[in-house]
Amino acid sequence: MGRNEQLIRQWNLLRTLSARRFGATIRELAQEFETSEKTISRDLAVLRQVGVPITETSGDYNRKTYRIDSSWGETELTFPYDEALALYLARHTLQPIAGTYFWSSLQRAFQKIRSTLREDALEYILKMAETFYHRIPGASDYKGKGELLDELYRAIEEHRQTIAVYHSASSTEPVEYELYPYGVAYHRGSLYLIAFSLKHDEIRHFKVDRFHDVEVGGATFEFPKDFDLTAHCDRCFGIYQGDKEWTVRIKFSSSVARYVRESKFHPSQQLELQKDGGLIATFTVGALDEILRWVMSFGTAAEVLEPPELITKTVSELRATLDRYETENALS
Repeated sequence: MGRNEQLIRQWNLLRTLSARRFGATIRELAQEFETSEKTISRDLAVLRQVGVPITETSGDYNRKTYRIDSSWGETELTFPYDEALALYLARHTLQPIAGTYFWSSLQRAFQKIRSTLREDALEYILKMAETFYHRIPGASDYKGKGELLDELYRAIEEHRQTIAVYHSASSTEPVEYELYPYGVAYHRGSLYLIAFSLKHDEIRHFKVDRFHDVEVGGATFEFPKDFDLTAHCDRCFGIYQGDKEWTVRIKFSSSVARYVRESKFHPSQQLELQKDGGLIATFTVGALDEILRWVMSFGTAAEVLEPPELITKTVSELRATLDRYETENALS
């Protein structure tokens, strides 16, 4: 069972117990979450370890009920200016998850934090927040997709086969797919469903924006024991995956070497400084198209050294671009 799956179940267990005034038994929770009683017991232990005040009450016939102490979360909170400011600045960075199942809980948390601040403290924080600008170019807006996202997360959590109507960037019409949803990835302001596609007989990445409709079915699927969402996504240079592993080496001139050194563009990134002030970057990736676009954004300051397939793609793109400009200039 993947770590991501456990966290989702434990998060939903926390939400369920928070909403149950009189609590629930382990058997009831196991039935509701369609898992074993041992798994629920372990989840309760984990939540207790991180500080969630789960109380145990024994009733008739030693029937044990578990609930969250009603006073939890209602304790008065006080924050120094720097902590409150940091939290409010962080709030802006969380905007991309609006519409997801974490968002409503986050909004309530921020409202509670705000209610505990004195007026002068709040005024100061709001003023300071104006000095911090945060923007992700091309970020998606999921405010109208809350229900669709909830269904996708339910399918992931319950391992439900899902029928999805999806309009890919290359298709002229929406297409219906049967999917086994494994998880969700966030990349450059957008959410992507990582799922096994029965039509393609492989794992595919689907941009959530392009779903027209999803229907979670009654049939379940077996989650692959060897699948790890983080390891899977780490093979991508961007968000899309291929069927082969590539070693890519790129030479950057001294004019951009400092910029490349300042950032971690991929988990596999290795940099070799050169005597002329430039550097050679090496990556191990699962596809070439996204790294091709990244290389070309550097213009003449970047040169692909290997693999030959990426060199060929780069030359082809450059020639096509040059031909377009030459044709347009000739016509004008």
